[in-house]
Amino acid sequence: MFVTILLLLICLCTLAAYLWTLKSRYHYFERRNIPGPRPKFFFGHYLTLWSTPSYSRTIQGWNRHCAFGIDTDMQNDINNIYMQKSMACFATDAEKVFIVKLSNVMPFLIPLLTRVINIRISVVNQLRTLLPKLMHDVEDIPALWIIKQVENVVKERLTSGKRHVDLLQLMLDAATYDEIKEHDTDELTSKHLHYTEVVMNVFLFMLAGFETTSTFLAYSTYVLATRSDIQNKLQIEIDENWQEDQELDYEKIADMEYMDLFIREVLRMYRSSGRASTRISNQATTICGHQIDEGCVILADVASIHYNVDLWGPEDPNVFIPERHKTKRHPLAYMPFGVGPRNCVGMRFALMELKMCLTRVLHRYNILPGTNLDIGMTRQESFIVTPEAINIRLEKREH
Repeated sequence: MFVTILLLLICLCTLAAYLWTLKSRYHYFERRNIPGPRPKFFFGHYLTLWSTPSYSRTIQGWNRHCAFGIDTDMQNDINNIYMQKSMACFATDAEKVFIVKLSNVMPFLIPLLTRVINIRISVVNQLRTLLPKLMHDVEDIPALWIIKQVENVVKERLTSGKRHVDLLQLMLDAATYDEIKEHDTDELTSKHLHYTEVVMNVFLFMLAGFETTSTFLAYSTYVLATRSDIQNKLQIEIDENWQEDQELDYEKIADMEYMDLFIREVLRMYRSSGRASTRISNQATTICGHQIDEGCVILADVASIHYNVDLWGPEDPNVFIPERHKTKRHPLAYMPFGVGPRNCVGMRFALMELKMCLTRVLHRYNILPGTNLDIGMTRQESFIVTPEAINIRLEKREH
């Protein structure tokens, strides 16, 4: 009996000590006035981190800070309103929208449909200004909410008079604020950006940049988890070019040749959006006997081009081989960001984000396969082609 009571007391004391330790750890950051999500009993922050799109938050935060000088603290603020609105914009499958379906069937209607959409947005914005009480639900439309925030940022930048070193400042320097008349459009657009174009370019950069870049990071993580040989080569190159106590700058990233080859192969094999390469013919022409009229919508089949054995052989294009990019290819064999004067405006910025993020992760951790890695790799397609989930494990490296 005495032994039973003694064991029971020991168990109760152990449990009390364990609970006290948990409580102390959970309030560690709170005692230091560091904001963050409230921990759950036993699980702590694990459940929150598991359900948080970390890549998306990282890229979204970098985009806003580096390109537009906006600090949103997305990594600490789990319920950040910018993140919620941005993700809501991608929640709808664009291919199921009636106007998109109509434009796919009758592409010659795209200019008219685009004008209709622009008029609709303009009317809604005017009603929101004139009748704010009746149009309060406009704030519930994610895209319009983001556009409103962009307008506020641009107006604040213009009124403050303070210059910044970022993409927004470059666009404002190239902007004109005179009213554009229809007959002046060609002349002006060759020299200046209109205020409205600045706002919409900022909107597109903020919205399109984070989801596509974070998706490429997810694909990169999948490849690294399944190809330890490639991961080892990258880690050797990273360790040779960068030490933890040094600043990770543009020059060090540029010296990592194998990292560049790896990123190129990821972008070749895993496309993010088929519509990014859509173009409209600005004049009638004939190519290989095919008549292309002015205004005709042309959509390049990027997936077929990137997997064409004639363009990417003699190695099998379905096999991940970074070294294939050492060979000179046809200039149009590789187009993850589109080609020509209207290719992705954030291409260089996105590539730098990819390389810096992977460099920091691989310098500290080994990426290992998680449970059901291949099952989670099932891709789902809306406007962006994304993996359902990338289940991995991180193992701390010994230096």
